[in-house]
Amino acid sequence: MMGQLRQVFGLCLIAAIVFVVVLATTSWSRARLAAAEAEAERLVQQETAMLDRLEDAQGLEAGQIAMPPNYLWPGQERAALEIAFQQALVDAAETTEVRLISFGPGRAPDAISTSALGYEVEVEGGHEELARFLRVIEFHEPQLGYSYLWIRQQANVQDNAGKAFVAARIGVWGFTEQPEDTIAP
Repeated sequence: MMGQLRQVFGLCLIAAIVFVVVLATTSWSRARLAAAEAEAERLVQQETAMLDRLEDAQGLEAGQIAMPPNYLWPGQERAALEIAFQQALVDAAETTEVRLISFGPGRAPDAISTSALGYEVEVEGGHEELARFLRVIEFHEPQLGYSYLWIRQQANVQDNAGKAFVAARIGVWGFTEQPEDTIAP
């Protein structure tokens, strides 16, 4: 009788161990699956947004659709348009805590066939601040773009926290409603 009781107890113990192992394995797998599904959903949303932007750009090249309103700097007098553009750059520098060293006239990339206004901007700050500045430019409305970026490590320049500084020269531009001959080069 004692032998049978041991066998039943042993079988119950084996069943319990198998149950715990299966439960642990499946819950771990379910967590990985949920994380993978969330990442896939994020990538699908990102792909959809990129395809929408590509479709807009292809339509613009083919002349099928008008320029989206958030891409254009509104039509104003040339001086007011330039001041608004410059103010956007100053605000971006202040928001991201980079130091605006200078800016002067620049150009949009040569491949742009639409009216555009451009400036060359020089800033300096930490790596993180510069990254935030570029992000503000990229997501600004009306749209801003940059055609080139030149970065140089500042020799022996650090802030109080010991972070190294960089200097950057950036070609920033935006589409305008003004014909290009009314905008200063």
